[in-house]
Amino acid sequence: RTIYFHPYDIDEIRQIIRARIEEALYPEKIDDEVVEFISALTARRNGNLRYGIDLLRYTVEEAVKQNSKRITLEHAKIAKLKIDQELIYSKILDLREPLKTILKIVALKTVRKEPLTYRELYRKLSSIYNISMRTLAEYLSYLENLGYVYRVSKGRGKAKGKTFYIELSELIDPKEILNLLGTQ
Repeated sequence: RTIYFHPYDIDEIRQIIRARIEEALYPEKIDDEVVEFISALTARRNGNLRYGIDLLRYTVEEAVKQNSKRITLEHAKIAKLKIDQELIYSKILDLREPLKTILKIVALKTVRKEPLTYRELYRKLSSIYNISMRTLAEYLSYLENLGYVYRVSKGRGKAKGKTFYIELSELIDPKEILNLLGTQ
């Protein structure tokens, strides 16, 4: 026999978030729009209350860090960005080695403010792994789908073809990637 637990709906999430605020904080110091924001984001994540409680904690930490007397929607938005980045970085650690190497190469070029062409990336990666251009294209598509990198096509003039450049997503700090994955 299976017992099925339905995901929390937004009203239940709101009640639970408010209860946590009542237990641990001064409720009058938190704007109502913060509770609504956290509840809505939690509901969009299939009612995952761990996310909602983490977001509340990060929101409070951000307000404390800024020495604020009230906890505002702006604190919650900053906290959401931090949680999203942590999630991205934890997923990066789970990637296969060639994908991590691609991210390291792109991050290093980004830090140095040097463009990275598709051909140069292939040359560097194929010297480490025995891969084909097709495999590199598959790896890049995968990383693009995750939102970590993107390809930019730039023409070199009439009848000279196009050059493809690989760039790191704005959501990812290249120095964090290098710290996370190492630079060797």
